[in-house]
Amino acid sequence: MDGVFEALMDPTAADIPGGALYYLCGPLSFMQAVRSRLIEHGVAPHDIQYEVFGPDPWQADVD
Repeated sequence: MDGVFEALMDPTAADIPGGALYYLCGPLSFMQAVRSRLIEHGVAPHDIQYEVFGPDPWQADVD
């Protein structure tokens, strides 16, 4: 398989039991999209945790 392929992931397509907790890690725009889809499908916002994976803005202050 050569090249890069663009696609959308549907996090609600997985068979996840009720009461599941979600932990997202990735670029902010990715996590916002996934979080929105989960909430649209009835996941409570307090059941979604996240960690930003991407550029560290504090690194910009390093000389």
